Amino acid sequence: MKTYFSAQRVDLTATPKIRSYHDKTISVVEQVHEWEGNVHVAAGDVPDADKCSVNVWATNLPAMPGDTESVSQSADEHASAPFFKTFLTQDAVDLISPNEDDALRPLVLKIP
Repeated sequence: MKTYFSAQRVDLTATPKIRSYHDKTISVVEQVHEWEGNVHVAAGDVPDADKCSVNVWATNLPAMPGDTESVSQSADEHASAPFFKTFLTQDAVDLISPNEDDALRPLVLKIP
């Protein structure tokens, strides 16, 4: 069974394609739920410089996706709103594609 989300950092092999997702908006479609978030690609530690992790920060989710964790937001204009962070697994990253239908959300992740 494939896993798409994790509450813990998932180290992936850093590729130019994965790095290109950094700081882009993504639409995540899970069966009957759809939510959007911002992608953050973090470099690995010095010994693992060829590794990275991919996480998505989202607000206003219709339902909690996968294994996300709720965290409190700090010091920005939406300080009173909760947001959610989830790490993507390799299975999820492999499903990311360009979003041809929405220029404001250049990436889409459709979970089967």
